[in-house]
Parts: sequence; C-alpha cells; structure tokens
Amino acid sequence: MKITAIEQSQYFKKRFVVFVDGAYFSGISDRNLKRLNLLTDNDYEKNFLLKEIIEKEKAEALEYMLNILEQKSATEAELIIKAKKKAFSGSAIEYAISKLYDFSLIDDKAYTERYVSRNCGVKGKRRMAYELKAKGVNEILIDEAFSELEDEYEAALSTAKKRVKNGIYTQKDREKLMRFLLYRGFSYDTVKKVLKSISGEEDNEQDFN
Repeated sequence: MKITAIEQSQYFKKRFVVFVDGAYFSGISDRNLKRLNLLTDNDYEKNFLLKEIIEKEKAEALEYMLNILEQKSATEAELIIKAKKKAFSGSAIEYAISKLYDFSLIDDKAYTERYVSRNCGVKGKRRMAYELKAKGVNEILIDEAFSELEDEYEAALSTAKKRVKNGIYTQKDREKLMRFLLYRGFSYDTVKKVLKSISGEEDNEQDFN
C-alpha cells in the first residue's frame, strides 16, 4: 500500500485528507501529520503506519465530538454531519459514536423529549416536528414525544394571548395573528379555534362594557 497524496481539507485548515493507492483513506490533523512524518513517495505496511493513522483519527473524532457536546447537546445525526465535514472517515465516526453511546452522552430519545418539553408552550407540533427532523431525529421518536403532550390548543391560545395583549381590533390584526401562529407550527384548525375563542372573549368584554 502506498500513500499517494495528502491534501488539505477544503473546510478546515488544520485537517488533511490522506489518499492511499489513489483512493481516500482517512482524515488526519496537522498535529498528527507532523508527528507521523508522512511521505507520499514511500510505501507503508497497513498493519504499521496506516493502522496508526486510523487509531489516531478515531481518537481525534471522539475528542471532536466531545468538544461539541461540551458546548451544547446534539443528536447523533448532527454529530455525524459535522464530523463528515471535517473529513473524518466513516470508521472513525462510527467508533466515536459508539463510544458516546457507551458513555451515555448521546440519546436521541431523551433529546427529543427535552426539546418538545421546552418548546411545546410556544411552538406547534408541525413546527417542532420539522425542526427535529432537520436535526436527524426519526419520526417514531417524535411521535412518541408528542403522544405525551396535551392538546396543542391550550398552548396556541396561551401564545396568542401573549401576542395580542392589547387586543384584536381589526381584520388586519386577525390576519397577523393567524400568520404568526401558523409560522409557529400550530395547525390551521387549531389556529381557527384560537382566533374564534379570542374574538369571542373580546366580544363578550365589549358587550359587558
């Protein structure tokens, strides 16, 4: 086996991509590149230097993901996407993800439950589902988290009341509130019920006065 090229990553200046026999082999940091003193015109036995590259890359991938999780929680898919952009190989990413599961540092189910619990009072199910899917959460976990929620009508009504503290006086106010609630991900039927409820409350107040 022969290292045929070492190229700088197009996304990260401190990472390089190693090609063996003309094909992608692994990513490597500039630090380990210098330590191993890799040369493209020399042959290396797979069980010697190339194996060392793989082991170092696995450790780097795990360290990279740990640094991300120190800043904020993330899903498995988010970590994989970030690691791929940084030119880590599939085997290094798989190793790092496996270790994070062993350490109980990633848990998409728990992540989804926390996300829904934190946002259910201000966002509708449709908006939350869209954002969770964008983070790589599968639909089964999303549905399970939603099954524990109460009817989103109360959340939508609470959100609407906070939005229109001064009341709805014109058709334009109604349209603005409708757009806002739909943007928040509440269903059209729920939004209609909320607008009807708020309008009814205001009509009653006006009649009373």
